[in-house]
Amino acid sequence: MNTKQLLTLMSQITNVRKFDEKPIEEKVINKLFMAFSYGNSSIGNQARELVVLEDLTLRERLISSTLSPYLMNEKENQSWLKDVPFLGVIVIESRRAMVRVGNEGVKIAEKEAEGALTNLRLVAATLGIGTTVVREFNPIKLKESLHLPWYLEATSIVAAGYSTEISKQEAQFTIDKIIHKDRWN
Repeated sequence: MNTKQLLTLMSQITNVRKFDEKPIEEKVINKLFMAFSYGNSSIGNQARELVVLEDLTLRERLISSTLSPYLMNEKENQSWLKDVPFLGVIVIESRRAMVRVGNEGVKIAEKEAEGALTNLRLVAATLGIGTTVVREFNPIKLKESLHLPWYLEATSIVAAGYSTEISKQEAQFTIDKIIHKDRWN
């Protein structure tokens, strides 16, 4: 893949909410896991992890902790997550995150989790798999609903599958609006 192809691929990654029922093959899922594992770990703690939810009861519990896109607790919230082919929760293992640099390690791990998630989404796109990231949830309720231990902190939910919708990336700011040389203007 050359640079132009990679940039085109990046521009095509959008949040997909309609998936084909076709399951994702295990060898393909393993490629997504590998991509996630290649995320950067600047202080060597690799404190980000992925909790995969296949059980319907656990998925329903997860959904009960989600919020609307406007961070409101509404009737349906993110109910579309129930039947997605792949569903995971990205968590920070806070004990591991804090071992070298204290609370700052959790902040670093959260940023590194975003990089690992980007890796997963890029590889998914190369395999024809659509993804979406959900950050609209009540973290305390999610932790309680999934019975996560005290040292795990959820940062995002990721869903994936073969997309049945054609979605376009929302309009982006031009480079001159977001890149500043020698000063912010």
